[in-house]
Amino acid sequence: MRQTVADLGEARLHRGLSHRADFSNRRVDLVEGGEVEGEVVDQRGERIEGARVMAGSGGGYLPVGKGARGVVLSDRDGHFLLSGVHPGSATITAVSGAAGRGSVRGVEVSSGRTVRGLRIQPAPQGSEPEAPLAAGTVAIGLGERGNAPNIEVVVVSVAESSEAERAGVEPGDVISALDGVRPTSMADARARLSGQPGSDIVLELTRASAALRLRVLREATRR
Repeated sequence: MRQTVADLGEARLHRGLSHRADFSNRRVDLVEGGEVEGEVVDQRGERIEGARVMAGSGGGYLPVGKGARGVVLSDRDGHFLLSGVHPGSATITAVSGAAGRGSVRGVEVSSGRTVRGLRIQPAPQGSEPEAPLAAGTVAIGLGERGNAPNIEVVVVSVAESSEAERAGVEPGDVISALDGVRPTSMADARARLSGQPGSDIVLELTRASAALRLRVLREATRR
């Protein structure tokens, strides 16, 4: 079954200086992810090459010249295969510099299995400008789950070789607090993550029921 959607809305979704978590005495249950296979096409149905595809509805921020874990690019035929998607109901998002952003929500992913035939159709985002952010941020993609006032902000991608990766941030981490303040939304979290390159921020995370506290350096990024 093919699912098609055009989503015009905004996404919902460093060195570790101290407090690196010690998992030596903690049991962490690892769940095998599933795969999602499909294509990215524009509003005319033409295939889009080079669209960034990820689980979640958050856009990724990348250090200049670097890629991100949890993000794949569509090939010349618009095809993509996204691996390591957490089982359950997922949102799969494609972002194209030329075509915009699109998401398919409610994709049922099963451990060790592949969902096939997904079709994502990006569309230009609204003309209302985003609030300006500072020059630096933490190079992670964000997503949301749940509904207000109980929204959880989740890490959906981490840029390779970034300060966030070096600090130990991983996709699937739930952000409990940023410098001691609980984020109320993805936009709120992104604003708190932004700041001058070289400054740091403390991320309080939940991973497999374990609490982590990581200090991460902000860096210059591109979208």
